[in-house]
Amino acid sequence: MSEKGIYKVSPDVLVNFVIGGVSMFVMCWIYFDFVGNAKPKDKKVSTLVIWWLAHLMLMLCGVMVGVALAAEVKVGFWEPYPTEYAAIGCFGLAGYIAMLWALQHVIEHRLASDFGRWDVRVFGIILAITCFYIVPHVPSLVGNLIWGTALLSQIAFPLMRAWSKFRHE
Repeated sequence: MSEKGIYKVSPDVLVNFVIGGVSMFVMCWIYFDFVGNAKPKDKKVSTLVIWWLAHLMLMLCGVMVGVALAAEVKVGFWEPYPTEYAAIGCFGLAGYIAMLWALQHVIEHRLASDFGRWDVRVFGIILAITCFYIVPHVPSLVGNLIWGTALLSQIAFPLMRAWSKFRHE
């Protein structure tokens, strides 16, 4: 927005900017809900190495998504999202979800892991990668919806499962 000037921002760019902020919030939420502050399940060297490397890759993927979100303020709803940024964002999100999955296997059991299972992770990864191949052919609004679905599925499905389970108890 600093390049365009805050006073020249169109509504579609402002909405895209808000989508980016919400995306970062959701990524933090799913991290802390599923793996944040959890201890490794044992003290084996292999477990600690996986825990450390998965966190390193998770943070790298988070940075990739942040860089891709920078393009949000450069495009309107009806323009295609830049392919270079789409690659960084889609594969960054797929990697972020995959690293959450890897971390869930090397940390102590958490209640949230009962609801954020492998099928939720696979759905998000596949949708994020598929989004990369769709983005050049659709307006950024459609690409954002697909990418956002991949991300939001990581919190929406587990919340629905938890709500359903505890409602029936």
